[in-house]
Amino acid sequence: GYRVKLSIDLKLQQIAKDSLKWGYKRLKTVYDINNTTLNGAIISLNSQTGDIISAVGGVNYKKSNFNRITQSKRAIGSAVKPFVYQVALNLGYNPSAKIPDISRTYKIGGENDKNKYWKPKNYEKNTLGFITLRKALVHSRNLATINLTSLIGLDTVINGIYHFGFNKVPENMSIVLGSFGITPLKIAEEYTLFSNYGTKVKPRLILNIQNDKKGLKVSFPIQKDYIIPPYQAYLMVSILRDVVLKGTGRNAKMKTIQVAGKTGTTNDFRDAWWCG
Repeated sequence: GYRVKLSIDLKLQQIAKDSLKWGYKRLKTVYDINNTTLNGAIISLNSQTGDIISAVGGVNYKKSNFNRITQSKRAIGSAVKPFVYQVALNLGYNPSAKIPDISRTYKIGGENDKNKYWKPKNYEKNTLGFITLRKALVHSRNLATINLTSLIGLDTVINGIYHFGFNKVPENMSIVLGSFGITPLKIAEEYTLFSNYGTKVKPRLILNIQNDKKGLKVSFPIQKDYIIPPYQAYLMVSILRDVVLKGTGRNAKMKTIQVAGKTGTTNDFRDAWWCG
């Protein structure tokens, strides 16, 4: 006797399924990948309400019922960088501020690890000297991001990351390159901070549960959390639009829709993200 109303849009759900399968087959054929563990997931939210309008947890449910949207924590890579740069914007930096894109070497480990060093590199394996904050994020420059973190303080960045709603992140410099695991559901929630201009929205799948015989109706309201002022989020959305127009996210460009977002890849392309 119960009726459960979900937020899923069945037409968009089918599009998401087809898109994931298309991407899977393309990787298999174009890049000649025969790895049987290759898989993926797609989740789409309504930024204003948090309604989950499509959710596909894997390529083939019959072969694997593991839900990668809610159960799989994968390293986020550069998709975390907008939150690092948002901390800087909140402190008074602006998109035109100059930051150094130069190499750095960090000594890691304790007394017994005297010869252990971490020397991060840019994907392009070059350095550009002083560049704008906007350019650094648009082109996902690792060294500029690390130097920005050094300028504003690692503790400041970590506190900002926690303030945005992340949890259980490593408290070292690798955090700004996305070395920690997160579920697609959680990062989708975090990105509503930008798409909803400073107000984060909690994802919801069930809108209400009803049983007329028992006179029962339980509704699940929209849950919002004001995090930063709209004008601060606007600056980030402006940069993330440039990521699509002329940066690492050019493949997401569309003629009829304004798209803003960030790519994320981890070591050896083990994980690839698009968050927008």
